[in-house]
Amino acid sequence: MQYGAKMIQWAPFAATDPETASAPPKLGTPANLGALNKVTETINFNRTSAYGDNVKKVEIVEFKDGSLAVETLYLSNANAAAVTGAELGTDGDKDLKFGSNDTAPYGSLAFYTNHMRDDGTKYYQGIFYPKVKANMEGEEYETKGDSIVLSNAKLTFTVFEPLYAKYKHKSEEFDTEAKAAAWVNEKIKAAAGG
Repeated sequence: MQYGAKMIQWAPFAATDPETASAPPKLGTPANLGALNKVTETINFNRTSAYGDNVKKVEIVEFKDGSLAVETLYLSNANAAAVTGAELGTDGDKDLKFGSNDTAPYGSLAFYTNHMRDDGTKYYQGIFYPKVKANMEGEEYETKGDSIVLSNAKLTFTVFEPLYAKYKHKSEEFDTEAKAAAWVNEKIKAAAGG
């Protein structure tokens, strides 16, 4: 049973030669995207079938793309700009500005989850997406009424098949959170000179 998620980390692809067919993507400086509330994964497949002798003989199923709806409790303007390609002002004008020409960079995303086996023992497992690209979600603004409604920061990431390896990695089952956190940090670490 999965009952928790924590430590969402993102890093952009390195500026120089980030992706090859023989190694995982090289990454730039990682960032924590805030206290993780929820990640909802949707994976899309291309499917086709062929029939013969009145029965299905062949079915082809191939990964197409995916999306990750991510919610955190707080996303800083600096991290929002880094992830989405929006413009962050400097000096006197520190506004975060979104425009039609914003280009989100490719990056990698990782976090870890808490689990319990059917015998009651706990374990932790890392989740890693080697190639993603982000979009800001539309926001809803609501006045305070008789009760307070909390709203999370939201991002949507498109999941791509990387040139090397697979589109999603799940770690081994770790017996401590520290091991799961170390796995996430290792997956998202910056390349030397990255």
